[in-house]
This record gives sequence, structure tokens and C-alpha cells, in this order.
Amino acid sequence: MAGGRPTKYNKALVNKITELIHEGESIAAIARMPDMPSHNTLHRWLNEHPEFRDSYELARDLREEKMFQDILEISDDGHGDQYETEDGRTVTNNEVIARSRLRVDTRKWMLARMNPRKYSDKTILSGDQDNPIRTVNRIEVAFIEPDPKD
Repeated sequence: MAGGRPTKYNKALVNKITELIHEGESIAAIARMPDMPSHNTLHRWLNEHPEFRDSYELARDLREEKMFQDILEISDDGHGDQYETEDGRTVTNNEVIARSRLRVDTRKWMLARMNPRKYSDKTILSGDQDNPIRTVNRIEVAFIEPDPKD
């Protein structure tokens, strides 16, 4: 496209964008790519085109599922956790284990921020229309009879 970034909404570009999101790219990262719309254009399209918003949300859900699956695969992969020394001893490779832990923890952290209701460790309280959560603040005042001796 001569003259700059694409700004005209089209299905082929939307498909490419949602594919990139599914693969793990953010809107900000996509906007920095050559031949992709700017950050503002992408947000405008999300607001103006319900089909793009639906595709975007589906791609994000699929990205979260992939990240969740990655956590399981990293956790189950024991390759390299131990090695054999020249004298035949089996030694734990703490560096490999620490890297795997970091990879899992990073993905857990990202999932908790992307979708806290689904992946956060925090308990999120929420009511519904028929049973809202209510708080009651009550102050109790006790009247104490004065001692007649005082």
C-alpha cells in the first residue's frame, strides 16, 4: 500500500489480525508491524465492526486456551531436569527446572491479567441481579446505667 498504513476495513486484514492475536500478539504489537493499521485504527474498528470485535474476542479466548495448554506441557516435560556427570552420577539440573518454573509462572501471571475472572488466584465476589452482594454497616450503642454509688 503506497502512502502508509492501511485504514480501510477489509476481511483479509481482519483475518490476519485475529490470527496474530491467536498466536499471542497484542493489539499494540500488531500496530507496530509494517503494513498493519495503527493502534487507534484497530480500536476504532473494534468499536465500529461487531464482527471484528467477535473475531477478536474469540482469538483472545483461543490464545488463553493455548497458553493454558502450554502451562501443562511445560509442567509435564521433564526433559533436561537431570543429567549424568562424567563419573556416572545423576544430578538435578536446577537451571532447567528454574527456567521451566519461570515459563509457567509468567504464563500464569499473564492469564490472570488477561482474564482475572477465569484465571486469577483471587476470589472475586460478585452478585447477580436477583442476589446482589450487600454490605451492612452497623454501629451498636450500649447505654450503661450509671452506678448509683458514683
